[in-house]
Amino acid sequence: MIFNLSSLLEDLGEDGVTTLFSGYRAAKDSSVDEFLMDKAVMMEKKQECRTYIAVDIEHGSMLGFFTLAMRCLEIPDECSLSNSW
Repeated sequence: MIFNLSSLLEDLGEDGVTTLFSGYRAAKDSSVDEFLMDKAVMMEKKQECRTYIAVDIEHGSMLGFFTLAMRCLEIPDECSLSNSW
């Protein structure tokens, strides 16, 4: 099941979320783990991003996560993508 981080913070509190995160390790990239442990909660609270957590309900373990940035992407006029809309 997928939960948004904001609702997990409301339900579990920061300590509960940290406990959930501590059982998760990305397969190859330690910078992903660093983001999750050090920045995800702070950035969620500042509304800079939205993080979604996949949880195995039966075992109470975290399976993975993804984060969406809350910023506008500016595409220069000379880029061919800007003319495709």
